[in-house]
Amino acid sequence: MLTDAGAKVTRIVAVIDRQEGARQNIEAAGFAFSALLTRVDLGI
Repeated sequence: MLTDAGAKVTRIVAVIDRQEGARQNIEAAGFAFSALLTRVDLGI
């Protein structure tokens, strides 16, 4: 919706990447993705 409204998305940042496929989906859509922490970092 953001790009449809004319916004330029340069990166999507998550606090925690649960490693359930979001990174792959976001990158497949052509966006850069960063996460501050992952499930592994948190030991879960």
